[in-house]
Amino acid sequence: MCLGFDCGDGWFGLIYDLSQKIDVQLKEKSGKFAEQFAVEQVKEKFGILTYSASGGSEAISRLIREARARSAKTCEACGKPGQLRRKKGFRQETLCDFCDAKTA
Repeated sequence: MCLGFDCGDGWFGLIYDLSQKIDVQLKEKSGKFAEQFAVEQVKEKFGILTYSASGGSEAISRLIREARARSAKTCEACGKPGQLRRKKGFRQETLCDFCDAKTA
């Protein structure tokens, strides 16, 4: 992976689930297709998961969009249900009530 991971531990399950689903898609395709797929970066941006990959398919893009939508409802810090919250300035984070109170 070129740029690596830059997000909280709370999204581990979400990213793991996405990775498992992508793996199923890649196994269903020919070897060449799977060899061309690469995850380039996984990070938080504007409080939501950004999962950048190359060489995928429309099915994989759909899975990534679904995970991105789930991240807006999953606390990035602990993984419990959360919501997108505006912080000071332009900063946004998806946090549960408890983790939001810790960062206030």
